[in-house]
Amino acid sequence: CEGYIARDVNRTFPAIPFFALENGLGQQSLFRVMKAFSLYDREVGYVQGMAFLAGLLLLYMSEQDAFWCLVGMFNKFSTRGLFEPGTPNLQMYLVLFDDLLKEYCPRAQRHLKDEGLGPSAYAPKWFLTLFILQLPLAVVVRIWDVFFNEGFRVIFRVGLAIMMEVEEALLKLNGEEGFEFLKNVSDYIQFPESLLTKGLELPITKKKLRKMIEVYKKQHPNYRILSGPLLPRSDSHRKLLQWNGTKKGGRRVGLRM
Repeated sequence: CEGYIARDVNRTFPAIPFFALENGLGQQSLFRVMKAFSLYDREVGYVQGMAFLAGLLLLYMSEQDAFWCLVGMFNKFSTRGLFEPGTPNLQMYLVLFDDLLKEYCPRAQRHLKDEGLGPSAYAPKWFLTLFILQLPLAVVVRIWDVFFNEGFRVIFRVGLAIMMEVEEALLKLNGEEGFEFLKNVSDYIQFPESLLTKGLELPITKKKLRKMIEVYKKQHPNYRILSGPLLPRSDSHRKLLQWNGTKKGGRRVGLRM
């Protein structure tokens, strides 16, 4: 697991100075947080993509706070179901997104379906990284602000706003062209900072999304997610959170392994 974490740490946010230096402070911090998380939640461990979530948190908080914030994201907002074996929540969200796309952007949904290009081809990273890899960082942090208030509903809303923004362009593309287009979709959005505003205007309520999830679960009786750890479960878990390292702003940083 450590090898996978070290490999991914080196290529997480390479354009951001804090993480750019190999084995620098940023990469060391990210490695410690991800290793601590993989030991804390052994059922899930470490999965590629997690480092982006932890990395963004580390830009705004200490290692300890980033660790616990990641734990909260995985449990309170069901992010854990995106990364656990079988990725049950990711599979569900992609189906739900296609249903919403059919409702709010029917021409694009029908065209992409005819071209064999469903959400599973272009949208997994939208949910796995909460748009970190698709949109400018200044836009992403605003989306995350809303995420911590309403969870994945905002990811559906911004995703739909993206598709509505580029619908006319998509209709002119074949499947291969559409795939490449959506892989770099932010390059084709003139004002990405407007996506959140447009997304929040869509009437996708908690009640609506809850009903869609209930329907999905009835249609997929094998849907299961693991029950994740909410609190330190043993002395060994608590030891992961003992501080050992240099001081930063009067606080100790560095998770003791």
